[in-house]
Amino acid sequence: LADRLLDLQSNTRINVTQINLSSLSRDDVCHMLMNEMRLPRRLVYGLADAVHKKTSGHAIFVVELLNLLLRESTILYSPHLLRFDWNPDKVSAVKTGDNVASLIISNLTSLEPSALWTLCVISCFGFKSDTSLLRLLKGSSIYPDGGFDLVSLVEHGFVEISGSVVSFSHDLIHQHVYEKMPMRKRQKLHLDIGTTLAAKTTLDSRISHQPIEDSMEQIFLCDGGDEQDDDSSMSVLSLSGIATSQINKAGPEFISDRIRRIKFAGWNLQA
Repeated sequence: LADRLLDLQSNTRINVTQINLSSLSRDDVCHMLMNEMRLPRRLVYGLADAVHKKTSGHAIFVVELLNLLLRESTILYSPHLLRFDWNPDKVSAVKTGDNVASLIISNLTSLEPSALWTLCVISCFGFKSDTSLLRLLKGSSIYPDGGFDLVSLVEHGFVEISGSVVSFSHDLIHQHVYEKMPMRKRQKLHLDIGTTLAAKTTLDSRISHQPIEDSMEQIFLCDGGDEQDDDSSMSVLSLSGIATSQINKAGPEFISDRIRRIKFAGWNLQA
């Protein structure tokens, strides 16, 4: 369809009028629900907020998502309450569709630099991570002057936060952010994250250098490829394990200095 529209626009014999439709705001979605459900704002605002985040305010996707919630009885009429009712947890659990994810990705260029950088850092931990890891990066060269911008990322539908866990709203968004980083930039970011987190541990103090140096060639260091540990959060891995994993993702080719490789090999033994 997009290609066909471009063909029509390039045809000088056809007059094409282009109408730009802006996305619905959160208040627009709220008013829509208020009118359709005949409910006050205080009851529908939470639902409107969740729908807006999952659709990025695109009118067609808003309607599609609401229809889906109705078909699956996530939103249903309650004879007891004499009004429509829904389970907020079930609404939050609905996965962002591929089309919506593609739309959200197209909005990456509109993000502030601090928000985009925050996405890049989060993507290095995998599909989801613990917000405490971001706090541990404070004071390092990784930490932006204004801090990590999670608020705008949530508002624009890029990530979702549940408790202390921050996750991408769709795996396509995570994949795009991570893979679009230049390889050298990505490797350096992994290395910086790993060394910063390791400084919060006792990894260096536990290293016995002699056996590590003797067997360094047998120490495993991954090649820094695209594989991600999606469950690499502080509840799954120790901080030492997370730091070492980040170093490994930088890859042995990026870490050419022998002394540093000996040290990082030691971290692998200790983690």
